[in-house]
Amino acid sequence: ALNSLLVFVFAKKLLEPLNPPLPVTLISIVSGLLFLFLPVHVEPVTWYSAQMELFASFFGISSVILYLDFVGQKLPMKLWLSLSAFAIALGFKESAVPVAFIVLMLSLFFHYPGKQQRSFLSAREVLLCIPYFVLLLAFITVRGIILHSLIAGYGSAIHLRFDPNSLATGFTKTVVATYGATLPNDGLRIADRWKWAVPTLFFVSFGFLAIRRKVLPPANLLLFLLIAFILASLMTLNLELRLDDFQGTRFTYQPSIYLSILFPAMMFTVFRRKYAIFLPLMLLPFYAVSIQKLNRNWYNAGEIARTATEEIVAPNGKTIVFLNLPDSLYGAYVYRNCINRSLHLFRAIDSDIYIASRVYLSDFPLKISLSSDNQNKITLSDGSQLEKVHEAADYYLFSEGRFHKFK
Repeated sequence: ALNSLLVFVFAKKLLEPLNPPLPVTLISIVSGLLFLFLPVHVEPVTWYSAQMELFASFFGISSVILYLDFVGQKLPMKLWLSLSAFAIALGFKESAVPVAFIVLMLSLFFHYPGKQQRSFLSAREVLLCIPYFVLLLAFITVRGIILHSLIAGYGSAIHLRFDPNSLATGFTKTVVATYGATLPNDGLRIADRWKWAVPTLFFVSFGFLAIRRKVLPPANLLLFLLIAFILASLMTLNLELRLDDFQGTRFTYQPSIYLSILFPAMMFTVFRRKYAIFLPLMLLPFYAVSIQKLNRNWYNAGEIARTATEEIVAPNGKTIVFLNLPDSLYGAYVYRNCINRSLHLFRAIDSDIYIASRVYLSDFPLKISLSSDNQNKITLSDGSQLEKVHEAADYYLFSEGRFHKFK
């Protein structure tokens, strides 16, 4: 909710200097409401491991707002506060890296009072942006020293995969997940069939606005929002974002800030009527249904994780083998990579843990029977056999919402 308020404030800061003016308050309110009700925000709000995205976004957007205050009011303290907020955002999550480039784009496209109309940056504006890049360079250096790698996370093979098809698909998924995925399966088909259409539409719009920026007052604002969205998306275009169950939608949190403002502003620019600003709000009932469904999935996943963990009993030091550890339930994470930590915190169990396979509960048979035919093999109901990898271990099989233990 607090980030939604910041989106409202950010929209007002961007819209107020425009001449002729746009309906500032209306567009800002609609932008904040859209951001508040986006279903893609369920994952970062609900999943503890993804909540760093919320804090990084809070301080990142605060940094941009404070920079706008600085260039408009010429208060040096606002610049220092902006840099401090940027540093804190980087400390929470590396997804705040694009903030430095977004500040640079603001200097180019944002016409604050007293700024001359031009298509290039003045020396003063460039100098004002340098501290952000110095801070960014320091962050990358320190992070590289600590992690022993400049490209950590999912690795350079993922983050630096500049395959056109992958980038086009990732870009389309980000847009569809943010606004078009109220029906996930339809969203998946759209992203697959129209992976080149959405990027093409964005770049055609970009070219049109660039040509018309001197005669169309909102063009600079729309150009900035398009570029900011692309910049905020660059770090996550190659990461897994599943539209069939909304898994991975935490990666769209920061890009959705700029889309939330772009959508109503574009509606007013196209139709030139105030009622057009409210057209995006027609999506809210669909979003409410999606949010209810996603919240139910996360609740059920949490209940499975809690009750299943309570059934695991093993002496400290004894090996535990999970034949099929539940990874997620319709996109809501059950254990993911936290089974060791869960057993330590909630069951005081410190054991060596082996995981034979991870399963998505929506794709896995609900009922599984097993029998121990001999000391070395285990037979499942589908006829498949598993070799025992550790004679002194306790084996657990997940079936019908609980773990079944056998030796």
